[in-house]
Amino acid sequence: MIQSILVAKLVYLFLKNNEELNKYVKGRVFPIVAELGTEFPYVAYSRTSITPIYTKDYHTEDSVGVEIVVASQDYLESLEIANIIRKQFECKKLGLDNEITISQSNLVAVTEAFDDMANAYVQRLSFEFKVC
Repeated sequence: MIQSILVAKLVYLFLKNNEELNKYVKGRVFPIVAELGTEFPYVAYSRTSITPIYTKDYHTEDSVGVEIVVASQDYLESLEIANIIRKQFECKKLGLDNEITISQSNLVAVTEAFDDMANAYVQRLSFEFKVC
């Protein structure tokens, strides 16, 4: 069985252990959402979809969508952090022990916004991972 649900675990571990990223976020990496009052900057990530890919004979792989959100009160800092994350995942083959293998990783989109309520700049990176 393909272990696509574990992509979130892989993303968490790779973000949490990225020394360059942690110079900025100091371990503030959260699944889905950060708690209200979390110090900036921080990163949140979520799995947005899992699409099985089938051939005539069997299930070959899954396409897994993941969104990684960077929140910072400094615009240039938000760009730097987003760029570090892009380097971490784009066009990489990644694995987590014998649990999961990402055979292909593509950056699908990057958007930015300003969150008035949080008074923060937000960078959203959307990835598509092929898991087999």
